[in-house]
Amino acid sequence: GQRDIIYPGRLVIADTNGDGENELLVIKQTNRGSLIQALVWDETALAVKWRTVATPGIISDFRIGDFKNQGTLSLVLLHVKSNPFLALTGGIRTVVFAYDLFP
Repeated sequence: GQRDIIYPGRLVIADTNGDGENELLVIKQTNRGSLIQALVWDETALAVKWRTVATPGIISDFRIGDFKNQGTLSLVLLHVKSNPFLALTGGIRTVVFAYDLFP
């Protein structure tokens, strides 16, 4: 049967690998954590073209841009997870990740 999948947050449309075909980038939450999926239309439905590795915690936001100021695109995301060693400051840690996208 069919089931509902909820994709929270930002939707980005971009050609992330220089093949001339745009992908729809979305955040996906799983029981293992969060990841970014690049979806493409395959004439009948959206199909996964590529994805990042799922990491424990939540991806709260992401963007595509020239993160290193070198003329190349990167996928930049904010990743939030709990950390018991930070209990005195609320136990939450936010990390910025940047993945190079190759055209």
